[in-house]
Amino acid sequence: MFRILSLCCVGVLAFTLLTNAASLTLADEVQGTIATIEPNDHFLILVDDENNVLSVRFLVGGQVFINDEEMTIWDLEPGDRVTVTYDLEGEAMLATHIDCRR
Repeated sequence: MFRILSLCCVGVLAFTLLTNAASLTLADEVQGTIATIEPNDHFLILVDDENNVLSVRFLVGGQVFINDEEMTIWDLEPGDRVTVTYDLEGEAMLATHIDCRR
């Protein structure tokens, strides 16, 4: 009886771990230069190092750092060199962290 109960618990635990792992989104990172920024809309256009044009939505609650000092999206400017940490939601890039060096 104890063995059946322990096997059942192990099965439930394995199922829980697998379903949670499948729902996780892994953050990715891209480096580039800001071409356009619309801070009121939380949106920016970034040109990456391979000359790809990327549309990025900045999440409310995301972090912006300029030279290691926490700032806001309104402090970023076109031409700034940035590293953007983002999650993919479908085809949309959702920035969670922007690091800028000036």
